[in-house]
Amino acid sequence: MRKILFFFCTLLFFIQAEAQQRISLAGGIHSSSVSPYWKLQPGASSQLMQAKGGFHLGLIADLPIPNLGGWYFQPGVIYNNKGAKQQQAFDPYLSKLSYYSYTQNITYFDVPLNMVLKFQSQTNTRFIMGGGPYISFHYAGSESYNALDTLGELKYDMNKDLKVGNGDGEFRVLHWGLNILAGLEFKNGFLTAQYSKALTPYYSQGENKYKYGTIGITLGFYLSGPKAENRNAKDNIYYCPKWW
Repeated sequence: MRKILFFFCTLLFFIQAEAQQRISLAGGIHSSSVSPYWKLQPGASSQLMQAKGGFHLGLIADLPIPNLGGWYFQPGVIYNNKGAKQQQAFDPYLSKLSYYSYTQNITYFDVPLNMVLKFQSQTNTRFIMGGGPYISFHYAGSESYNALDTLGELKYDMNKDLKVGNGDGEFRVLHWGLNILAGLEFKNGFLTAQYSKALTPYYSQGENKYKYGTIGITLGFYLSGPKAENRNAKDNIYYCPKWW
């Protein structure tokens, strides 16, 4: 995995040196959730699945596609924190527990491969939208447990040595999915909202295949501008229909 990430990072910096091509430093916050719901503990009568807040930070390239006005290819390498929370309540007649919570906190390196359309503007601000696949590489993580029994005793435990692999009860080395984004691009940066949905599981337990869904916002700053850039050049700008 390290070799793959090193290759992508090196490629991004080579891209930075080319005319009409640039990279950005991008980061933001997001909320991730997991589907389907995790299994109930024995004796649990109800549960509440909660999304988990996280952050992301990385590099994104901005590559104009020749002869395809307004379209840009935007690959990147993003450090991404994901996970979810679960709370369970118990029937005191069936269990010695009264409350139980479980939290996953997993970090990944995501490699998005987005196609982005940039609309014409007479100012330095323009609307952008796009999407594409992403590959997510497992980096590290932890899981924590809180349990309160019927006698009022609280127990806490954390596991930082997660099993990683492709078998049952193991966290996948990689998974992939699709994402969409929309927002505004400025002279020296951009602000977008995005949603991503995993198409392959990051974890499996028996017949249950667990997948992420993530929604968030990203703020990016271009580390340099393209040489001799013309924001209204016909080969780089998509002209909206008159009804737009």
